[in-house]
Order: sequence, then structure tokens, then C-alpha cells
Amino acid sequence: MWLSNIITLLFCISFTAARSQRPYEPPHYSNSKNIIELNPLNFDDFIYSSNYTTIVAFYAPWCGYCKQLRPEFEKASKKGHNYAQFAAVNCDEEKNQKLCAANNIKGFPTIITYRPPKTFRENIERKEQFATQPYENKRDAASFVDAMKGTLKSFVKKLKLKHLPKYLKIEESSKIPRVILFSDKFTASATYKSIAIDFKDLLEFTYVHIDNDDTANYVKELIPDFQYSEGSPVLLVVDPKKGIVTMEDKLSKYNISKFLTQFAEPSEGEFSERHKIIEGIKNGKVKSFLHYKKKQARKQAEKQLDKDEL
Repeated sequence: MWLSNIITLLFCISFTAARSQRPYEPPHYSNSKNIIELNPLNFDDFIYSSNYTTIVAFYAPWCGYCKQLRPEFEKASKKGHNYAQFAAVNCDEEKNQKLCAANNIKGFPTIITYRPPKTFRENIERKEQFATQPYENKRDAASFVDAMKGTLKSFVKKLKLKHLPKYLKIEESSKIPRVILFSDKFTASATYKSIAIDFKDLLEFTYVHIDNDDTANYVKELIPDFQYSEGSPVLLVVDPKKGIVTMEDKLSKYNISKFLTQFAEPSEGEFSERHKIIEGIKNGKVKSFLHYKKKQARKQAEKQLDKDEL
């Protein structure tokens, strides 16, 4: 413990001395749509409360290699934010220096991934179950995106045709609605896997491989309204209350997620409260996850007080 404290102190002293000799440069990603600048107030909550892998660039604004990384990391976040969380820490800021030292940052840019397990153990602190690893692949946008796709956990199950009739007859006692994607693909796509992560434990995700016309006709016998053509996947939900509900819009992550919000509120993704918190942190309206929750609690208390007065 004493050794780590000394290392942290030396890091902060050397950094402060070097910083005083350079002109101020603003953070690289403060205006980024898909990358969040982290600090000690939000670092743990952002990374360890997610079921996604987070890739973090520890950098200094004056660093030449960091400036070279910036456009590639930005481009990767635009294409890959559906598959992972993209974040950055400006180690040049005094408030972040202990955080950078705690993550053993010795040069810039240092890129680290924080990967969650597929299943968390209740008797171990969540943070301790993440695999923390230096990113050692190529530092171009395509490589970042490919690497992050590879970290996606799959909560999607392949449904065999022989089980489909029973699967469609969901009973009122069933715990959660069931989402089925009918597609000519042999495996679930990264996008579909990411949606399953957003609605993890709230909806059950499966897919059925449509390999020929006979298969499509068989499904149509079970679902009279089923309309399928090769290359045009079909998504539906089997809900205990609403029955079978087929999605009509074009299948994209945004459209599918919006469609599914009628069955459950996601814990992650664009339609979640978590997304509101992150956006609030990025635009400066809230300082941290805890700050957001306190603000919400105050609002609820004020609403309750107004009701009581009525």
C-alpha cells in the first residue's frame, strides 16, 4: 500500500511540474458524441455498472501520438459505440492524476479495455470481476471496431424449428416477453447481441435460421401474418398480454430498441435512464451518476409534497 501511494505521489509531482511548463490545451473528446471524458467522480460507475466492455484512452492533450490517435478513436467510436463503451481520461488534468497513476499509466496514449464477465457472481464485488487489459492491437478505427465487436457477450439463443410451436404459445405465467428474429443468417449479428445486452434479464432473445422457402412456409403456417423474403429479416415479440406483435419498421438498432420499449425499459442503450445520465455528464448538467440520482430523488420528493398539499 505504501509503495503504491509513493508511486502515485511521484506521478502527480512529476506531472504537475511538467504541466506548468506547457501552455494549456483543451481535452480532446469533450465535444465528442460517442466518447465520454471520465474523471474520478464517474469512472467507476461508467465502467463497472455496464455489461459492455469499455475501451479507455488515457492521454495528454499536448502528446503528439495522442493527437494522431484522436481521429481514429473518434471514427471508431462512431462505428463501434453500439458494441462497446468508448471513453477517455485526460491525465494532464490535476483532478485525474491519481486516477491515471492508479491505472498504472506510464506513457501516452495508453489504451486499456475493461471487460465484464458474462455472469456476475453475487459474493464478489462487481469491479473485481472485470478483466482489465492493455489494448495491444492496431490503433486504427477498423481494428478498434473489430476488437470491440469481439468482446460482445451473447445473450441470444438459437431456436430450433421443432421448438418454435411451443415457444409461440407463451402462457400468462411466463416471466418475460420473448423476442424472435427470423433471418437467413446462421448466427446472431453483433447488433442483435448488443440489443440483447441493453434489455438483459428484461426480455428473452432468440433467432430462427430461415434456410429455404419450406422453412419460411412452415413458419407462416404457425404465424398467419408472417411475411418473409430472403435477405429481409423479421422480428416479433411473443408477449403474455399482447400476444404476437410483429415489428413493421426497418430493422436497425434504433428502431428495434424503440419498438421493444413497449415491452420493457432497457437498462442500457439510447432509451435507458443510464443514457440520460451519461448525456447529462457530457453536457455538464450532472457531475456523476450519484449526483443524477440525488437530483431525481429531490424531484420525486417535491412531486410527492405537491400531491400531499393537494
